[in-house]
Amino acid sequence: MGRARLCMRLGDGNGLVLTAAPQGSTRGVQLFLVSYPSGNVSRITNDLNSYGQSSLGLTTDGRTIVTTQTESSLQIFVVEKGKESSQALQVSNGKYDGETGVTWTPDGKIVYETQSGENIDIWSMNSDGSDLRQLTVDGEPKSYPSVSPDGRYIVFAGTQSTVSNLWRMDIDGSNLKQLLPTNTPAFFPIVSPDSSSVVFNSGHSGNLVLWKLGIDGGQAKQLTDTMSVFPAISPDGKWVAFFAYARSADGKPRIEIVPFSGGPVAKSFDVSPGFIPDNHPILRWTPDGGALTYVDESNGADNIWSQPVNGGVRKPITNFNSDTISSFDWSRDGKRLAISRGPVTTDVVLLRDFR
Repeated sequence: MGRARLCMRLGDGNGLVLTAAPQGSTRGVQLFLVSYPSGNVSRITNDLNSYGQSSLGLTTDGRTIVTTQTESSLQIFVVEKGKESSQALQVSNGKYDGETGVTWTPDGKIVYETQSGENIDIWSMNSDGSDLRQLTVDGEPKSYPSVSPDGRYIVFAGTQSTVSNLWRMDIDGSNLKQLLPTNTPAFFPIVSPDSSSVVFNSGHSGNLVLWKLGIDGGQAKQLTDTMSVFPAISPDGKWVAFFAYARSADGKPRIEIVPFSGGPVAKSFDVSPGFIPDNHPILRWTPDGGALTYVDESNGADNIWSQPVNGGVRKPITNFNSDTISSFDWSRDGKRLAISRGPVTTDVVLLRDFR
């Protein structure tokens, strides 16, 4: 069981009801009962939903829990560039497919992260959903896989034997390698176009900033000094874009671009009005290098917007009329988008006689 988030004491003083993520899981917050004075922990809920994200209460007699239940259903869809979003092809059938990462291989396969039960692993499939293959089998938390453009490696953030780090494996899932020394939490890795480097987020310097290191690991170089997340490397390998969280008066970040070698900000853009900073801040260059794309939440649905890097007018490039987009990526030829999307609903629930 991970760190408790919300907690309520039973009326008779014989225990606590609390919310926490199960050990080794990055999602699916569950309810637990901790008995007093024994300290024994028992699980009240045991499914793929999340509980108590926004509220947790107990009736006076301590027999009924009042809480919220959040249910996600995320699958991967493929959209052809220039076609209506209503023509998107659903190519997976899981519950959390691509929630924290979906990407393309050079030969047009899709690599993504998903959860089955409490196991979180990386899978691959053809762009039509066929030839489904599980690439990792340890079940420990993983996120945001990035395939090297030469097709040799997959780099991802995750935990292996309790060690948080950046990891590299061969494209078939073999030869796992730790890229950073000791226990170094890292996030949002992206492999450079020449397959020689990885840019990623880490907070080990005391602030969440961008770093760069070689594809074989070694000494990392810090690229930014202020809070900056979700790096995206331009197709020509010259620039790194990211969301800069030196927050403005409206509380939203800006998109900034710095040289790949490091240095001052070269360009900066406002985000669209419907951009939600805490909802999956995904940033991707278009394969032609002409624009940066990200998720905007407007009119009750998530859509992907495009910001031209020459300073042109930003605009939506998908037109879904419902549901949440959790992650997305462009195919290497720029002709298709792989999108993790689906409904996320929250309801008030009563759990009776849980003891």
